[in-house]
Amino acid sequence: MKWLVSVRYSLHRSRLRTDAEAGLISPKILELNRFMSVLLKSDFFDDYLLKEANIKALIEYDFDGHIFKDYLSEEEKESGEYGRYIKWKNIKETAFNLIKGKKMPLGFSFLLIFPEKDTERLIKDNGLLLVPENNPRFYIRISFEHGEGRILTGMSSDVFSLDKAPMEAWDLHVRGLLKTLKILTEE
Repeated sequence: MKWLVSVRYSLHRSRLRTDAEAGLISPKILELNRFMSVLLKSDFFDDYLLKEANIKALIEYDFDGHIFKDYLSEEEKESGEYGRYIKWKNIKETAFNLIKGKKMPLGFSFLLIFPEKDTERLIKDNGLLLVPENNPRFYIRISFEHGEGRILTGMSSDVFSLDKAPMEAWDLHVRGLLKTLKILTEE
């Protein structure tokens, strides 16, 4: 497998605001093994983009999901398969191999970006006043720390807005996603 992302140590990882700061959801995952099976073994999240990841085990691994375009062949560039960030399906096996084993890792965090085509549908279906030129992005951070798994929702845009409707629609969507996957959570 070709490596398309950098694995590096970073003192300054990007951070989404916490639920207390932004009013977003941050449910505790009650069935962590089931959720991790969906994340790492199924194709459910395959089209999500990996912005960044961190896994703490014997050593710490940091992943920056930005793709190095210079690494791609002309054919790969023209395929449309690779954008700014790597798709989860192209890196989840590496994540799985770092997490699996006899011991649970000390912690991990995956920051995934909702696919662009699905973002457009979420905007349209909810009548949101977001335009593609403003680069709206919906995020989901999946984390495990101190024996507890959590999901944190987030949203960013190139244009500041006080409108909470996009965040509320995203939170509702993520709650529905968890219900569809039959993953029990606790607010």
